[in-house]
Amino acid sequence: MGFLEIQASEVTGNFFDKIGRQWMLVGTKHKDSANLMTASWGGAGILWNKPAAFIFIRKSRLTHDILEQETGFSLTFYGDGYRSELGICGSKSGRDMDKADACGFTVAFDGDIPYTEEAELVLICRKKGMAPIGPDAILDPSIVDGFYSDNDFHDLYIGEITKVLIRE
Repeated sequence: MGFLEIQASEVTGNFFDKIGRQWMLVGTKHKDSANLMTASWGGAGILWNKPAAFIFIRKSRLTHDILEQETGFSLTFYGDGYRSELGICGSKSGRDMDKADACGFTVAFDGDIPYTEEAELVLICRKKGMAPIGPDAILDPSIVDGFYSDNDFHDLYIGEITKVLIRE
C-alpha cells in the first residue's frame, strides 16, 4: 500500500481537527536524515494565489534552526494509533536523538523533503515566507502572559503546498 498524489483542493477533512486535535509532524531535512517535530498550531488555505500551509515554530527548537537554512518542509497527518509517537516527537529534541528511529517511522523523501510512510496525508511544502511573532506583534497581552512567559516566541513559516500525497 502506497500513496496517491492528489491536488490540494481535493484534500478532505477538517484541518481544525487534523492540526489541533490529532496533531501533525513537521518534517525537515537534517544533515542526511529527517528531523520530525510534532505541531498543533498552523493551518492551510490560499495565499499568493497558491495552496499554502503555515506553521509556527518556537525559536528554541532544532526545527527552527533547520528551517532557517532549508527550502521546504512536510506536514504529515496520521490515523489512530500514533499518539505515543507524536508525543515523543513533540517532547524530545532531535539534538539528542533520532526521533524517526525511536518511533519506528520509515522515512521517505520527496526531493530533499522528508516525510514518513506511516502517514495518511502528506503535504510537501516549499518555504515562501517567514515572519517573526514577537511581543510587539501580539495585540492581546494575555496571550504573551499565557504562552510566552519564557520569552520563547514562535516564528511563522509559510509554505506553498507543491504536492499532496494520500494513503491508497
